[in-house]
Amino acid sequence: MGQRHQIFLVARVVAHGENAARYRCVGAYHHQWCYGRLPLMGARRFITLLKQKDNAKIVKAEIDAIQGQYGKENLPRNVDYVPCPYSLFLVSSAFCIDLENNYASGVTFQHAILDARMGSFDGDNNDGITVFDITDPTNPAYCHVRSRRKGPLSGEEYVRAYYSQHTELPQNPQALAEELDVRAKIDALRGERLMTINVLAEAWPEEYQAENAQPMDEEQKPRQPLPTLVELTLGPAVEHGLKTGELEMLQDMVWHPGKAGAMWPVLQQQNPFPEVGMPLLIEVVQQQVPTTATELDLSGFSLSNQQILTVLEQSKIDDLQLLDLSHNPNISVDVIRLVLGQYPNLRRLILLGTSIANHDLSQMLSAEPALFRSSLQELVHPLLFAIDGESNYPSAFVYVGLHDHNLVKASLPIFSPSAVVQNITDMMSVLADSDSFYFQMNGWVAQAAFSSSYRQEGLPWGERRISCLPSFHSKLPQDPKVRTWIFALQWSLYQEAKYAFLSRDGADGPLTPYDLRGFLAAMEQEGRARVAEASVKKLEEIFVRLKDRAKHLMDEASVAFVSKGLASTRSYGYP
Repeated sequence: MGQRHQIFLVARVVAHGENAARYRCVGAYHHQWCYGRLPLMGARRFITLLKQKDNAKIVKAEIDAIQGQYGKENLPRNVDYVPCPYSLFLVSSAFCIDLENNYASGVTFQHAILDARMGSFDGDNNDGITVFDITDPTNPAYCHVRSRRKGPLSGEEYVRAYYSQHTELPQNPQALAEELDVRAKIDALRGERLMTINVLAEAWPEEYQAENAQPMDEEQKPRQPLPTLVELTLGPAVEHGLKTGELEMLQDMVWHPGKAGAMWPVLQQQNPFPEVGMPLLIEVVQQQVPTTATELDLSGFSLSNQQILTVLEQSKIDDLQLLDLSHNPNISVDVIRLVLGQYPNLRRLILLGTSIANHDLSQMLSAEPALFRSSLQELVHPLLFAIDGESNYPSAFVYVGLHDHNLVKASLPIFSPSAVVQNITDMMSVLADSDSFYFQMNGWVAQAAFSSSYRQEGLPWGERRISCLPSFHSKLPQDPKVRTWIFALQWSLYQEAKYAFLSRDGADGPLTPYDLRGFLAAMEQEGRARVAEASVKKLEEIFVRLKDRAKHLMDEASVAFVSKGLASTRSYGYP
């Protein structure tokens, strides 16, 4: 039963053992109920998420990471190949969950993952497929396909198979509302690039026929900007200075207009970065980044841990909130400790495409949990995009839900109280809505809600930043001095709901219940950042609206399902 639809992601990648890039499927997902207007709505939500600059940066790093590695695992056919888990989570969450419009479908992210090696119509299908080209996340393309023979369709062409085109607007109010909504969904995708048949033919050569013989390499080849005269002359001068140590003249030139910007990419190319070049690099950073800045992007620099610390000390940025150290092959996990020691108020640390192994970061999360209790809201690293079974880190925050007798867990290794309060607000707002009686409270809702980073006031949920895939496993720290924070919800359509704010010390300690303000105060005592009063009041108001439908539990005995849920090894289902 259902209106089955599959969603695919394609990108130009080089497979393991090959030299040329071509379009290949990097993600596949099944949707049980997706037809009519729904694929257009999902496509619009995904493209919006994809173009969000921080999300786009992660998607691009994920694609870069599989260049030359695609297909290397040689997995058996009974194991799904998921080369880009973050990108797949992004698109599937867009198609399955919309908390702004009380929409939820599916079970969990993990329940509907498909094998990226499959054919485009190999799935259980009734209502076609949607395909996205994410090679350049800032400029994606999309298409819908109803059949291989018809090839790619625009949103309008797809949806008009369900809703006939009206030459005049209907007079019937219901028909008029439907037609206007269909037109709005069509208009929402206007201006987005439509994928060509050639892309489909390259990704699935046995299923689609290209329209012409023009090689995709030529067809898609981006134009490289010509180097400026300054770049042509300054580049060799910087290279010479780094080799000879004669950098005084270059350091004087840093403060001339345009010179520091031209030196930046040349310095990025040095691997490893020579110690003799540190004075020049520091001057370039000082010229490019004012002391009043809140962000510092050192991505692409092959600096050592100590060199990074030196740059931070010399840059003299007063209120650094974001540091990007991505694409650095010369750092170790110890850089996290050094950076947070220098900037304890840092909110975001980005570590994409670095030499920091998943295992090393997982060990640090387990051994030094206090390191991550400061103001740090996000640690962006591939470990935190791993699908369950591949992640092995302790839970700092856990959502435990019992949704119509189904156990749901979503755990985070790092969190900020402000983001958690906002996540709970997003989720509970839907349940407090008078029109939400039939809202399907499933595991996907929790995963989508708690994957969202903190949003500034006024930023819609649909434009959220996603920096972590919540795990459905809850590995509690064994140290009895380490505390795990818990929000629990027992929700049913036909019974009174129950919720609780809790903590547990170690893996086996008793559950300590709180009211909301006590929960947040205890977090502050642990050294975590305070939540804005307006955010706390907003969540309190939602619980007031829910008072006739949901009961706040304040004793350990009444939340026995939480203990069962934390102890359960199941990712979803009956506890």
